Amino acid sequence: MKKLLFSLAVLTGAAAYAQTPVGTVVNNFTLTDINGNSHSLFNYLDQGKMVVIDVSATWCGPCWSYHNTGALNNFYNQYGPTGTNQAMVFFVEGDPSTTAADLNGTGANTQGDWVTGENMPIIDLATSASFENSGMSIDYFPEMYVICPNRVIIASGVAGSLGTVNNLAGYLGQCPPPASNPADVAALNYLGSLTHCQGSYTPSVQIQNNGTSPLTAATVTITQGGNTVSTGTYSGNLATYGTANVTCTPIANFTGGALSVTVTTTGDASAANNNVNATIAIALTAASQYVTVNITTDYYASETSWNIKNSSGTVVASGGGNWQDMTTGQAGQTVQTPVQVALTPSQCYDFEILDAYGDGICCSYGNGAY
Repeated sequence: MKKLLFSLAVLTGAAAYAQTPVGTVVNNFTLTDINGNSHSLFNYLDQGKMVVIDVSATWCGPCWSYHNTGALNNFYNQYGPTGTNQAMVFFVEGDPSTTAADLNGTGANTQGDWVTGENMPIIDLATSASFENSGMSIDYFPEMYVICPNRVIIASGVAGSLGTVNNLAGYLGQCPPPASNPADVAALNYLGSLTHCQGSYTPSVQIQNNGTSPLTAATVTITQGGNTVSTGTYSGNLATYGTANVTCTPIANFTGGALSVTVTTTGDASAANNNVNATIAIALTAASQYVTVNITTDYYASETSWNIKNSSGTVVASGGGNWQDMTTGQAGQTVQTPVQVALTPSQCYDFEILDAYGDGICCSYGNGAY
């Protein structure tokens, strides 16, 4: 029988509707808070501040639980404009169908009073424009984004997990300093595929101008085991914090492994942001054209689903998404019925496992497996 090449692209903490990923460069937005004050994202970022956005809904139980910890308000008081002035914080009521009465705890669709005692700006998307044109999405509640002055999301996920005062204070130290030198190029993200079937492989990298002058030229060098295996060049006119994607020369007969990316430009002020690394998984070779998918879900089985995609990205098999949640206790495991899938021999496939809430299949709700 012909062999089947099968690569595992496992997204354990992601989802078909997962939060905007870490590393995304956002666009500007301007929103009006419930007191009528206008807030521009880039205005705060250009002041060198880290911006934290908590997106909740007045009817959301987990949102209310996080709200009652006081962590977000405490962080704002310590590190916001009346504290060290290192950060800006926004509470966003993200369900446009809720009302001002709901925010104030007197409506029919609320967990309580979200306004009294809160010092940070409160944005109600029922009365203010959405910020989704910025490139950030609202996928569940409570969802949190942490954005650095260079417009890059450095944390995204469930607010209750990310948003402790200590966690948020720790992110302050991870943001790069604001642009201050004329020439400063950064390697921002590795964009090439993290799985490879066989034959030639083409690396790709996203670069950013962290300098105060336009970036007109840069060179990308990719090494493996200390040897240069691919190069690329950028030429153009990239404004401060602008980004560009550089497609590099193909690597012939690539067999996977760790790649080191370095980007440089003339007069580069900082080498600390010039590098990004990526590890490329090579496809596994199977002796059979059949695969069996075994999934063990946590308490919230309905959040878990899986896909098998062919080399063109078409889903050829899938499952889950409608499994029943457990109804007793707070944690547990369910072994789902195995599914056998027949695939075409001598082809490459990716396996994805997805979690709709974005917190994976582990830990306090039970340890799942695939």
